[in-house]
This record gives sequence, C-alpha cells and structure tokens, in this order.
Amino acid sequence: MDDNQIRILFLSANPRKDKPLDLQGEYSEIDTAISETKLGEQIQLYPRWKVSNEQLLDHFLRYQPHIIHFSGHGTDGSLILDDGEGHEWQLDRATARAAFKTTAGKTRLVVLNACLSADVAQVLSEVIDCVIGMSQEMFDDTSIVFSGALYRGLSEGLSIRQSFDRARTQINLAGKVGSRTPIILTKPGMDARRMYLSDWVGPTGGSSGPPLPSELRNTPADRPSVRARIQVQLRLDADFDGFVLDHFPDVHRRFAGGMDRTQKTNLLLTLKEPAEILAALHRIPSQ
Repeated sequence: MDDNQIRILFLSANPRKDKPLDLQGEYSEIDTAISETKLGEQIQLYPRWKVSNEQLLDHFLRYQPHIIHFSGHGTDGSLILDDGEGHEWQLDRATARAAFKTTAGKTRLVVLNACLSADVAQVLSEVIDCVIGMSQEMFDDTSIVFSGALYRGLSEGLSIRQSFDRARTQINLAGKVGSRTPIILTKPGMDARRMYLSDWVGPTGGSSGPPLPSELRNTPADRPSVRARIQVQLRLDADFDGFVLDHFPDVHRRFAGGMDRTQKTNLLLTLKEPAEILAALHRIPSQ
C-alpha cells in the first residue's frame, strides 16, 4: 500500500427484500466531490458492492483503509449486510466492534450512512478514533447530499468536525430534511476538530509540527518501542503530562498523587493500545 495515498473503502449492501437505495448515486457524489478538490489526487476510493458478512474482514485486511464508509440499511443496534445469497444478515453491535477493532491501527474514521446506526457508531467509537452515524431514519436524497458535502470538506483540507458541520448545514441549504440526524462520536482523548486527512499520510503518518528526526520514524507499534519513543519525544515530565492530558484525558484522570513518570507510562500503555499512542505522538511537534 502507498503510504502517500489516503484510502477510502466504500462498502454497500442492499439485500433483495429491503427498500432499494441509490447506492451508486451516493458513490458517484462522493467520487465527484473528491476529484474536484485539492487533495483529490492523494485519495483513492475503493467501492465494494453487496458486502457480505464473510467478506468484511477480508476487505479490511486487503485495503487497509484510513476511512471506511458504509452505505446501506440499519436497524436499532445492527447494520444490514448481505448473506452472500441476496438475503439480509444483521451485524450486531458486539460483532461490529470486534470486526472494526481489527482495522483500528489504520482506520481513523468510520461513516455509517445507514438509518438508526447511532448505537453501532457508539460502540465503534470505543475502538476507532472518530465515527459518524445516524440517530434516526434518513432519506436517500438527504444521505447523498450529506456524503458529498462531508467528503468535499475533508478533501479540501477541513478537519473532520468542520466537514461534519458543513455537511449538516448543506442538508438545509439543499432544502432536505434531517440535518440533525447525523451524529459524530470520538474515542476518549481524540478531538475531531484536530483531525485532518493530510495528517494520515507520509513517512510519519502525520506530524502536526516539524518533521521528526529519522530515529523516530517508522516506530513499530509495540509497547517497548512506543515506550522508548515517549522517552525521546517527550523528554520533560511536564511535556509527558501535557501530552496525556491533551490526547488521553481519561488516563490522565487516573494519575494519582505521588506516581512517578515510569508508573504513569505503565498506566498509559496498559489502558491504551500502542498504535493509538503512536498515532497521537505523530500529531505533536518533535521536542
């Protein structure tokens, strides 16, 4: 996979007995929005239609997407996939969480453009940095307007939060209903206002400051390597405490009086996956 390409995996499913959706129309709207923007050449959109339960993990592994966009039907607590024979198969919350956790080291944003997908979005936000879902039923034409505006904003360099707000406003400007239906959720410690597509590619995976020294690049996502990276990049205790407060406030709240730097680092590495700590380190200037 090209580290300089942002990969979007567009998944769709519309089993035979369910109401037909204009999935091709939504895909075309997203594709057009991306192609007309300044980051368009850096973005690769991969469509996969009639996604079945047996294909889901294979698609995640093959494409290693930065963004996963699901377009289809949902019920209260489940997404509707294809069973491989054209019938519906319900992906419940627990199974969805386990499935999406397998790609959490790479995937930064999941968009569930499906009715009543808020419950699934909630559990996915425990393992994915940012998740967008729908709190109630969504009309087909509204979904298309929302998706087009969302990806146009992202591809023009806006943050996820700015793009989300823009897309909801565009629903009203287009004379559609349901502008309050989309919701946005983030994993603890993440801030959608500070998440940009351009930060996800390149040799460091996205540094918001000056380029990192060569010895800090390509750090393996394992605990010993991340521990060493923390020591080099965050030399001062104040820098370390500030880093944890900014990116993992839930961990910072568990720091007890008298804990030393080693104990705090151990707690951070116990409560958070090395990959997500590494991603957060990529987004701060090198020290």
